[in-house]
Amino acid sequence: MESEAVTVLVVDDSLANRQAMLQLLTPLGCQVVTVACGEEALQQILQLEIALILMDVNMPDMDGYQTATLIKSLRTTHHIPIIFLTAAYRDPAHLLQAYQAGGVDYLEKPFNDLILLSKVSFFLDLYRKDKALATEIQRNRVLLQTLQEERQRFADIIWGTGVGTWEWNVQTGETCFNERWAEIIGYTLSELQPVSIETWLAYAHPEDLQQSQAALQRHFAGESEAYECESRMRHKNGEWIWVLDRGRVIRWDQAGRPLWMSGTHFDITERKRAEMVVEQQRLELEQLKNRYQLLFANSPDAYFIMELDGGVISDCNQAAERMLRSACQKILGMRPDQLSPPRQPDGRTSLEAAAQIIQETLQQGSHRFEWVHQRSDGEAFWAEITISLIDFPERQALLVAWREITDRKQMEVKLIEAKDRAEQANRAKSEFLANMSHEIRTPMNAILGMADLLWESDLVPEQRKFVQVFRSAGENLLNIINDILDLSKIEAGQLVLERIAFDLAEEMQVVCDIMALRCHAKGLQLQHRIYPGIPSFLLGDPTRLRQIFLNLLGNAVKFTEQGAVHFAAEAVQMATAGGPVMIEFRVADTGSGIPAERLASIFDHFVQVDSSITRRYGGTGLGLAIVKRLTEAMGGRVDVASRVGQGTEFRLLIPFQEGELLAVNKQLDLRGVRILIVDDVESNRLVFRETLLPFHAEVEEAGDAPTALQRMEEALAHQRPYDVILLDVRMPGMDGFQLLNCWRAAGRPGAPILIMSSEHQDLYLQHCRQYGVQHYMIKPVRRVDLLQMIDRIRHPPLLPGEQTMAMMPCQEPVRILLADDSEDNRLLIQSYLKGYHCRLHTAENGVEALRYLENNVYDLVFMDIQMPVMDGYAATRAWRRLEQDQNRHRLPIIALTAYALAEDVVQSKQAGCDAHLTKPLKKKTLLEMVERFQPNKCTSENYRHT
Repeated sequence: MESEAVTVLVVDDSLANRQAMLQLLTPLGCQVVTVACGEEALQQILQLEIALILMDVNMPDMDGYQTATLIKSLRTTHHIPIIFLTAAYRDPAHLLQAYQAGGVDYLEKPFNDLILLSKVSFFLDLYRKDKALATEIQRNRVLLQTLQEERQRFADIIWGTGVGTWEWNVQTGETCFNERWAEIIGYTLSELQPVSIETWLAYAHPEDLQQSQAALQRHFAGESEAYECESRMRHKNGEWIWVLDRGRVIRWDQAGRPLWMSGTHFDITERKRAEMVVEQQRLELEQLKNRYQLLFANSPDAYFIMELDGGVISDCNQAAERMLRSACQKILGMRPDQLSPPRQPDGRTSLEAAAQIIQETLQQGSHRFEWVHQRSDGEAFWAEITISLIDFPERQALLVAWREITDRKQMEVKLIEAKDRAEQANRAKSEFLANMSHEIRTPMNAILGMADLLWESDLVPEQRKFVQVFRSAGENLLNIINDILDLSKIEAGQLVLERIAFDLAEEMQVVCDIMALRCHAKGLQLQHRIYPGIPSFLLGDPTRLRQIFLNLLGNAVKFTEQGAVHFAAEAVQMATAGGPVMIEFRVADTGSGIPAERLASIFDHFVQVDSSITRRYGGTGLGLAIVKRLTEAMGGRVDVASRVGQGTEFRLLIPFQEGELLAVNKQLDLRGVRILIVDDVESNRLVFRETLLPFHAEVEEAGDAPTALQRMEEALAHQRPYDVILLDVRMPGMDGFQLLNCWRAAGRPGAPILIMSSEHQDLYLQHCRQYGVQHYMIKPVRRVDLLQMIDRIRHPPLLPGEQTMAMMPCQEPVRILLADDSEDNRLLIQSYLKGYHCRLHTAENGVEALRYLENNVYDLVFMDIQMPVMDGYAATRAWRRLEQDQNRHRLPIIALTAYALAEDVVQSKQAGCDAHLTKPLKKKTLLEMVERFQPNKCTSENYRHT
């Protein structure tokens, strides 16, 4: 069979070079794929199985070294050998860079064709041999696994049958029993040691030895194919049990005498007892038959006997006469379908249905069903029928028992109607809540969005206070709406939990960062701890888990006036053999506490500890109800303990499967990388330190800007400057940008800075541009994002001298179409995009949006879902069909909707949307979505709106 052709990838920006390589390599019997740049190369290796890559070094955008580095960083492609081709003069620095990028060889142009072909042939032969070896290894693995499975299957069969096994050397008396053989007579095998044929003789019943010996001699003489004997053996408790002893000769000696026998012992004590019971029952049955006619005739339930031959009724009792309102003489000789309406409620004719039921009864021995019968006066009625196959001495027949259930069926109809009404009411409630959510969220989008924009503007203190009040009130109202929606979805059974890998430490830190301001405002301490032993990554729904934490911590802060709030996680049961790890979460406070008589009801809907009109604390009473139901949906439970005046502690026990480490964490190595963390909050420094130390980074800390400047000076003096500096913006005394100003004013060299800020402000971005800072992150920072950013700082993807995309001068505006029927929402998004390099068109409905799309070119579409004339779903589907018909590139479409349920996200994706944004929109969320789908577009002050 001809071997499968292998693929060689040629990466060269010169068409002539690619064609020459194609002509040169094709005679080697390989498939040659050529591409002109690194991006095309990455696309090909992700789609094809590549045996060898011939990589040109000097290419635009991304050179060969950068392309090779990306290829080697991918788990699925790092094994592919790369030969670099370059026209540069031989330079040790180039050679070193080539091998550092993962190259296996380095050829200078012009190169000798024979040398190139020799090297390519070598790697192709090596690839084919590896493939053949892998195939052979896999084949051997399959054979070994099959053998092991067969061995295990045989052992399982023996174990499952519950039989004892024995082997016997007939000539020497040597025997071998398994553990089950000993268990049958109440012993362990070790208690019977040493075992021999005498062991069996010692426990066998003396009266059965002669019968057993006779059976053996017949088998030895060839008169029977196997030895079989039922005999008794003495149990350890003194009783006699019955065993079925079976075996046969498996080896004969040269003289034709039996040498080895093997066989089984099967405990048949229960069978023997059952046989005695059967015999007793047979005797009792004789007596029952004598009383049958009397009981049959006088039973309050209706009975008749139906003959299998002809299917006619041969006997009936008085209850059957009363039920059918007919004399027995008229019933005898009739078939069941003749005592029924022409058709049954399921549409089958009574004759057809009766024949099918009789056939099923013969197969099963009995049958129970519901049937519509008809009295002699024509009145139909429902009956529950039980048919049993009975044996008479001379024949088989069917015993049919009737019980009228007309009243019950009428009640069932009423119950079904009531159930349908209840389900319809529940659906109406869910639809009402969803619509109300939409109607409330739409104006809330404008209210909260405009409040955020107003907050970022220049305000006098009194105005800033007013804005803060209605921002806070709007957020509270939105939380109430979310709680009502969540509870409605849980009650309707529509809650769908995600199952993704997440970092528990990161989720807990994010929640604590969110609650830190509220604790600080009340003068409370917020302490959180993760005990050792919890896996780094878990499988579950981090969004819902964060919702549970926020509800519990929010309550703790609300009801605590002084002291502290403690938040902890501890593994109380580690995962074994793929099982879950049980994690206990504890949220404790030093607040007012809960009276004992209220503890049992605090997880109910709309229940509050203090429900009087003079209560101090607000809220809907839904938070703890949602916590309980989400915890139970995750397979866990929640408990609470509290003492009035001393505080409350909630304990949640939730099972999780262990998740896999993310790829960036597996590959990142920070050995020798010196990192300085500058942050006045000790807990923030602790989180960053614990994130970086597992990757072997050299971490130092500074709690304020002056200390940081001192450490930077010392590092520079010792010629060991920091590789990365994590710099917080807001610090007392001297903030992060003032630190950078002092450093630059002192004439010190630039340092790789990563700015960390708790909020997004345009002023911060301006300062970053002023000081040449290219890396900026908003706290709380996800662990994986921090690691990726540090890796990007240390290994920038661009060539030396180039700027990051965020700092490049603008080339072309982002062309955005916004379709939304709400003028307030259109104005809000226009305001969000103010100051950004984009061209924005607006449409008021789906029809108008489609007209814009057909007559203009856009980079991105924000599509509201609920619009008059044509909604967003219909408009998106129509555009996707047009794209397919006209073979256009796919245009990113982002759904804008007030519907926030998981099924709404699914519906948006099914309609053809690429992402789903829930109103109220945040400015940061909107801009992140633009950057996600247009990463190569930049921002500036040159905003244009048409």
